[in-house]
Amino acid sequence: MRKQLIIGIQVLAFGLLMSCSCMHCKKAAPAPAMNAPAPAAGAVDPTGTWKWTMSGRNGQSREVTLKLKLEGGQLTGSVTGRAGAETPIEDATLSGSDMAFSVTRSGRNGQKSVSKFTGTLSGDTIKGKIATNSRTRDWEAKRAQ
Repeated sequence: MRKQLIIGIQVLAFGLLMSCSCMHCKKAAPAPAMNAPAPAAGAVDPTGTWKWTMSGRNGQSREVTLKLKLEGGQLTGSVTGRAGAETPIEDATLSGSDMAFSVTRSGRNGQKSVSKFTGTLSGDTIKGKIATNSRTRDWEAKRAQ
């Protein structure tokens, strides 16, 4: 009987030791890594390469590539179009799934041409409008794989 009592006390002591929550008995869980915050649930991330085809002068079509990067809440990127020239985007904003940015190119006779892009990101598609001078047209880009 005495042996059973000693075993019972040892089991009880072990159980109490394992259930203790003081800092001496348990090590604190390691703190999570201090990386950039994860996007909020439902937040969109436009980072990546996007492509679409535009009709140009004389009915010819050309592929346009948009590279976007969202970092620290700031949207940056570039558009590659005519003759493969890469042009940085300017004044870029992202609010929820709505984005806007401008692209300034040198046109004929050295005149600058500003295209203002607006769009809404949904999954792997951006749909919106491009306003250049007095002309507005639709654009729809797909995320490149």
